[in-house]
Amino acid sequence: MTDSVPTIYDVAAGAGVSKSVVSRALSGAPGVAPATLARVKQIAADNTAAG
Repeated sequence: MTDSVPTIYDVAAGAGVSKSVVSRALSGAPGVAPATLARVKQIAADNTAAG
């Protein structure tokens, strides 16, 4: 991670999913498992707060 706002690639790597899954999760699209959604949102929030 860098000292800037995390990218979709950073969140995907941290959550262990593809950038497409991150995109779907953060946009509220259907088809993302609840556990995956929670993990992606948590990684994004943690990295945004730290950045």
